[in-house]
Amino acid sequence: MNINHRLLMGASRSRTKGVCTIIALAAALVAVAAAQAAVTAPAAGKCKIVVTATHWSIRGGAGSGNHYTVAAEGMSCSVARPWVAKFTSQRSSGFGTTLKGPSTFTCKSWAEAASGDKLVYAGVCLHSPGVPFFSWAPKP
Repeated sequence: MNINHRLLMGASRSRTKGVCTIIALAAALVAVAAAQAAVTAPAAGKCKIVVTATHWSIRGGAGSGNHYTVAAEGMSCSVARPWVAKFTSQRSSGFGTTLKGPSTFTCKSWAEAASGDKLVYAGVCLHSPGVPFFSWAPKP
């Protein structure tokens, strides 16, 4: 094995670890959002559901599928569901890309281009000062 091949393999492993970290972070943020919603909001103002949307595939064995975990506070899951379907079919320019979402919301992509999936497979939409909000991430 020559040095270039070793370097490429190391870069690939590093990229895979980075993608797995992003997926874990996105899942953790969805879980934290759901936990915060459970503590601070009345039952009618929070939700955590699994929705079916555009197929996602993360290279390096991190998984693939078409299910997403969605967490929301201060709004109905039925409002978040169509936005998640819309966002997951859009191309992402990378982590932190601004997305055009519901009016008065600021939406950002958590998708990482190094994952191999070019679509917005994770993100968050916040209303100033932070509630209501919704977020989504792949459900492996």
